[in-house]
Amino acid sequence: SSSSAASEVDKRQERAIAGALRYRFTVPTVHPFMVRLLQVTKADTTMTNAAFFFLEHAVMDYNMIRVAPSLLACASLYLANVIMRKQSVWAYEHQYYGRHTVEEVKPIAQEL
Repeated sequence: SSSSAASEVDKRQERAIAGALRYRFTVPTVHPFMVRLLQVTKADTTMTNAAFFFLEHAVMDYNMIRVAPSLLACASLYLANVIMRKQSVWAYEHQYYGRHTVEEVKPIAQEL
């Protein structure tokens, strides 16, 4: 019983610290990955809409369940860059923040 009370105190303290640091907890779904990629690449509204269009279709495809959420977000952004005829479809910043190489992203984008 005393360990249960201590556990509750610890949880409250952890929440207070996380709140003070403005730390945001997220679930590892495709959405936070895509939002972060779009932020760091400074995507405009058209690019954002195109990337989310492909991402929404990807999550509806049963065959894409096997793909990690981060890779799915990267592949959707890659495909949007190709469709929008961007000069650099997978630049260093995409690879750095997305944590996936073009060799990993391209096959998934082709399936989309």
